[in-house]
Amino acid sequence: YQVPLYLRPPPPSDSHTTAEILAGALTGQHLEVAYLDSWATALNVHIEGSVTVQLQDVPGPEPSQKYAEINLTTDGHNGHPYQNPFKLARQDGVIPKDLTAPPGKSRTRLFFDAHPDLMRTYWARDPHFVFFKETPLRGTGKFGQLVAGRSVAVDAERVPLGAALWMRTEVASSVAEGLVRFTPIARLALAQDTGAAIRGVGRVDIFVGSGEQAELAAAMTSRPGE
Repeated sequence: YQVPLYLRPPPPSDSHTTAEILAGALTGQHLEVAYLDSWATALNVHIEGSVTVQLQDVPGPEPSQKYAEINLTTDGHNGHPYQNPFKLARQDGVIPKDLTAPPGKSRTRLFFDAHPDLMRTYWARDPHFVFFKETPLRGTGKFGQLVAGRSVAVDAERVPLGAALWMRTEVASSVAEGLVRFTPIARLALAQDTGAAIRGVGRVDIFVGSGEQAELAAAMTSRPGE
């Protein structure tokens, strides 16, 4: 567990680029709020915007809870534009085309878990860096706690935050015999969040909850909808 998530630093440190931060620009300021297992995990947390972290060096408060947990949510960013490091790597052709990932897993994530130094290099090419703070809520957006299957992130320049939306699409639901199965949904949803990668007409990001099933749905759901 060597990769930190950071609290928001005071100015002017809050404007450092990702490359500067990964090179140690925030070292010694005691801003580390949690340490994660890999660069790829940390980048996913930056992209998702909230996370529940198990503290494996702290016992849980209840006998049934092995580890203590903290919930983190975004506390703004450094003001620089976003570039998707995974997309940059795919554009450069560094992900082997013959690499096979198990159902529900990303080839790119699998490759970078095995090549952490390369992951760090590509993350440094994305100047956008997110800061975090603790929250009592599990899974958060602009309006507090999100609701699985109902809360979506939108481009606020095209869809007003707080709007009720009618949404029809498919969400990954299970893996059977090596194939991902999708479940059709048609329901009301609420525009409760934004994201640096959520841009343009007809693009939303569905919050699908936490746990193994949600991890599958989040990794594999990229479907057309209306």
